[in-house]
Amino acid sequence: LNATGVSLIDNEGPRGDTLHAVVNAVYGVPRNFIADNATLVAELAYSRLQKVTEHKELFKGEGYNCVDVQTGGRGDKSDGCSTKDYWAVAVNYTPQYVEILPSWTLEVPLTINYGLKGNAASAGGGSEGALSWSVGAKMIYRQEHEFSLRYADVSAQEKNSRNIYGERMVNGNGNVGGTDRGWLAFTYKTSF
Repeated sequence: LNATGVSLIDNEGPRGDTLHAVVNAVYGVPRNFIADNATLVAELAYSRLQKVTEHKELFKGEGYNCVDVQTGGRGDKSDGCSTKDYWAVAVNYTPQYVEILPSWTLEVPLTINYGLKGNAASAGGGSEGALSWSVGAKMIYRQEHEFSLRYADVSAQEKNSRNIYGERMVNGNGNVGGTDRGWLAFTYKTSF
């Protein structure tokens, strides 16, 4: 579970029971004015905190040990506190252009993930308002060599505030530390 720290006694963090569900659909888009063919994938994810079973004092959740750093009082989901329920959606659309050059196929994957409601109790499970997206281009030569270039970025709900000592800081919900930079990756893959 999301933690504020680790116990000095047994070197463990909070533990608990969570429930997770994922529903997804894949649709093969037929030839149209956009692409020769495409794949559309949509996914809805849900998670629920059933109960915290160990080290409740270390669980970073609403009603537990989650602090609003500006006031020193109880924190809420805007402070990154876990909620009982979490919902997220993801969509991927990948148009494919066959034989754009002799023996070459182009794919252009477009992906978006968004936290709809709540903050997941499980570590790294997602947060409300968190947005991640990517766009790329993959060139495939003779179905043996793949050259991919992809750019990805994230956005999260920042909460600019001052801590209880009056020092200015950036806090918030989700991966606020990664919102100032994107990520560019080049990949080469082959089969033999």
